[in-house]
Amino acid sequence: MPKWVMPKTLGRIFSKTFFLFICASLLSIALGLVIVNIFQPGAGINFVPHDVGAVAAVKSEPFTLKVFISHAVPTSIVDAMARNEILQIVVFSIFLGCSLAAIGEKADPIVKVLDSLVHVMLKLTGYVMLFAPLTVFAAISGLIAERGLGVMVSAGIFMGEFYLTLGMLWAILIGLSTMIVGPCIARLTKSILEPALLAFTTSSSEAAFPGTLDKLEKFGVSSKNCQLRSAYRLLL
Repeated sequence: MPKWVMPKTLGRIFSKTFFLFICASLLSIALGLVIVNIFQPGAGINFVPHDVGAVAAVKSEPFTLKVFISHAVPTSIVDAMARNEILQIVVFSIFLGCSLAAIGEKADPIVKVLDSLVHVMLKLTGYVMLFAPLTVFAAISGLIAERGLGVMVSAGIFMGEFYLTLGMLWAILIGLSTMIVGPCIARLTKSILEPALLAFTTSSSEAAFPGTLDKLEKFGVSSKNCQLRSAYRLLL
């Protein structure tokens, strides 16, 4: 069995990822609450949906443990992928990964195929994101054409407050990381700046995922380590 799928290795990576995730989340929530109470972002933006009746007619199902469990278990992995049900995909992936790890060397051909498929999908995502600037331009153009240039003022203020908060959060996280790890954090931050900006502009960490993996591997993090931490982050 490869070293990177050993339970001890998986447990160590998961515990570190979980701890960092919780700490960063608590810090983000605290900072967000402070900023919201100070600036009240979005107060001047009134985006009314075209069909208010349709929105009002949407009924959300009460959240219970039964609903959560039934929703987490996929009826079919193909159906889950088609509907982009991330939780169901993650649950299936966990069971598949545990099964592959349990049969040892017999799973090597499948593991190699899946590893190759991961690289293909990351490359495909990179190609799709080449069109991101065009889609952003089209979305903003449509918004201006529908609501006029005045909407850009309110939206600009909102985005300014949003990026100010992100900048403050980054400064705090980088400062704490530098105190704990050392000055190498500055080099790491510089190396992942490009995918980080892509994530900010597209509001999607998945869009920046291929570039982030590439930068981390060039920084010195092993490919398997990157993929495991990313999988845990998605699960959390």
